[in-house]
Amino acid sequence: TIPPEAFPELQRHPARYWQRIALAAWLLATSGISLQLEVSEHLAQLLGIHNPESGSIKRLLNVTLYEEHGLVERTKEPIHLVYQERVHLLQLSARGRSLASALGIQPVTSEWQQFRDHHRGDTDQRHTAACLKFAYFFRAKGCHVEVLPKVTGRTRPDLLATDNGENFYLEVETK
Repeated sequence: TIPPEAFPELQRHPARYWQRIALAAWLLATSGISLQLEVSEHLAQLLGIHNPESGSIKRLLNVTLYEEHGLVERTKEPIHLVYQERVHLLQLSARGRSLASALGIQPVTSEWQQFRDHHRGDTDQRHTAACLKFAYFFRAKGCHVEVLPKVTGRTRPDLLATDNGENFYLEVETK
């Protein structure tokens, strides 16, 4: 495919790089995954790149999509979890969702946005990041994960992980 007419600045990229941009937009739009580490791993796998921390993946997400074209929004500073681990959250921006729509993709609500809308995701980014890191762990083990699942009652658990038909509701606590 070629960049949509509404995004002429994307046409300056070589066709192969444009395909990476479109693939990243597709991944973010269809999965809703917001932990940059997990997005990087999926992109590396889809692109046949051995190291998800490679410069080409970082440039695609941090420079091309975020800084140059404003197709994603991301936490300004890395979020400190435990020990020395720091993570970023990201999602398609309004412009990125427009690109996805122009490519015929109906974007889902990102996991980060779900926390922002329903669980103080802007005021407690560390909690949001910790929840999404646990979601990543469970998905890596083959579980289906739903963030902020609807349940009867007044409160919602942070995550629902389903493995072989067995449901595990998780409430993530941070200090």
